[in-house]
Amino acid sequence: MQKYLTSKNLLLAILVIAFFLRFWGAGSQDLFGDEAADAFRAISYLDFLGTSFQTQPVDWYKNGVLPWWTKLSFHDLPPLAILIMNFFFRILGDSILTARLPAIIAGTLSVYLLYLIVKKLFQDETLALFSALFLAVNSALVWIFRLSMLEPILLFLLLLNIYLFFGFLEDKRKWRLFGITLGLAALTKYTGVFILPVYLIYLFYQSYWTNKSYKTHWIYL
Repeated sequence: MQKYLTSKNLLLAILVIAFFLRFWGAGSQDLFGDEAADAFRAISYLDFLGTSFQTQPVDWYKNGVLPWWTKLSFHDLPPLAILIMNFFFRILGDSILTARLPAIIAGTLSVYLLYLIVKKLFQDETLALFSALFLAVNSALVWIFRLSMLEPILLFLLLLNIYLFFGFLEDKRKWRLFGITLGLAALTKYTGVFILPVYLIYLFYQSYWTNKSYKTHWIYL
């Protein structure tokens, strides 16, 4: 029995649990609030919310053909999450489950990323597995990663960016991947850029209180 309780198998079991909790029943509950608004925009990839408070290109050109640039107009939010949902709709068709599937996948992969981050930081396999398990079963996070909104994709990209940040500290040649994922986070939701001050504080702390030199990394940031 013990030969099956390897770290690899335990991690796989945690990922299966994470996916099941996020996937189970996701297609049987109606969309609500911003979920419906974001999914509506993603289906046709068109910036139109039908609000009377702010007109849209659809209103301006309602009696003619919409210009090509109207499909690029997402003036109140960045376009990446909408593009991802639009891709899923094109491949799998329009449904509630399809709308939530990007979040479900992002939530499952986020569990794996947290495992990698904790393992890299603390060099402790047990702690990394427990951290992944906590993220997998935490009820609030399960709920978040079942929503067809920007936040699930943003959280996944931030975790990926954090993991690549520590890889960048080990090898400054990896700054491109770190920068690309930070940009993708900003293209998902503008608040993603607020992780930058956290990195700066971390570098400052490591440089001046732990006698580690990260001077070359300051130049890249």
